Amino acid sequence: MEQKDRFFSYFMIFTLIVGVIFGKFFISEYPIVPGFNFIYKFLVVLLFLYTLYIKRHSINKLYFKLLVFIFVYFGFMLIYSFLIGSNDPKAILLDFNLLITPFIIFCTTVILVPDVRKSKSLKLTIAFGILCNLIEVFVRIANGSMWVLEEGAFINSNGLYTHTTGLSNSIFILALLYLYIHKESKKHIIYFLLILCTGLFAARSKFFGICALSVFLLLFFQRIRLQLSVKNIVTGIILLLFIVIIGYSKINTYFVEGAEEGNLQSRLFLYLGAAEIFRTYVPFGSGIASFASPYTIKEYYSPIYYSLGMDKIRGLTPDNPIHVGDAFFPILAEFGIIGVFLFFYFFYFIVKKTNIYQDRTKREINIEYLLITIILGYIFINSIAEGTFLARTGHLAMIVLGLCMTDLKRKGEALEIKNLECK
Repeated sequence: MEQKDRFFSYFMIFTLIVGVIFGKFFISEYPIVPGFNFIYKFLVVLLFLYTLYIKRHSINKLYFKLLVFIFVYFGFMLIYSFLIGSNDPKAILLDFNLLITPFIIFCTTVILVPDVRKSKSLKLTIAFGILCNLIEVFVRIANGSMWVLEEGAFINSNGLYTHTTGLSNSIFILALLYLYIHKESKKHIIYFLLILCTGLFAARSKFFGICALSVFLLLFFQRIRLQLSVKNIVTGIILLLFIVIIGYSKINTYFVEGAEEGNLQSRLFLYLGAAEIFRTYVPFGSGIASFASPYTIKEYYSPIYYSLGMDKIRGLTPDNPIHVGDAFFPILAEFGIIGVFLFFYFFYFIVKKTNIYQDRTKREINIEYLLITIILGYIFINSIAEGTFLARTGHLAMIVLGLCMTDLKRKGEALEIKNLECK
């Protein structure tokens, strides 16, 4: 392995162990071993600087321009937030770091172009993580604590995860890495789906949707293309109906019964508050660390919650804001309508480049293309009712997204070189 590949694989291993498998002990709100959250942030900065140094003579100009634009836009939003006083300066800086990290990690991956498939240490870490999750599921089923929950958290927290979300996300990201790092074959696809299906025991409605998307793509719709077409629309409707049927009880609780009873659920109120912010703070939003972010609670409790009357909503109150940060999409209100446009354009750009790379391979089926589709589905499904995009599992998803894109690009370039040699 090259030095850059080894360095990147070690970063992934650290993220998996400290941020996902044993995240409860290292980077939770009350870690048993403090300081690792700071170490992780330091490593992200180090990886970014290392990438710029190692690629200084052969940097991908397209993705470097994207990176520069991201820094310029976030820098503007940082200054804007300070000027309007969206929150305490420390909260603004912490939230700035939280929000920009997934984009930096993605750009770093596609610029560095690492090859981690040869890393035996990474393979062992993935296998270890999968084994830990299997034991966690088995033990919780055996002692009857798997479905004994309060606010989605395990009543018996003597395990690797205090919340079902942590368990299901860990299972997904480890299954995703397993399929990516192994050679493309039907055997490994089946293993991936079997690993993924263990997450169904966590009984998260969003995970049912992600699992259904993975099964549909890998077993029935391998020739799918990321574009608007009759086939994709019909497939999307079928998947949506399946997700709605599976998750009806929670959808009904969050968005129907709560509204009818006049007792709005906190998650619904976050969306209503976001809509009001979009209407009021045109066009740049309410500023960083002002709404729906983890850094808008406790000592940094945002003044905007008072102005919207959200300080009296269960789960959003100053003394018990446990549901702030329950969904990612409402956070976009901090950036206004321009921020929403740029966020979705970023993923449109990814889809556009992915289709170009796919076409250049001259193959109908590429496992990387299918994984990109699954990752995009995972990000958008979870962003409705989770903040996964900003968590370590979200960071790893963005890494695999970047790895799959660079692999597709290399396949196309290898074919072009082969064709030239034949001529």
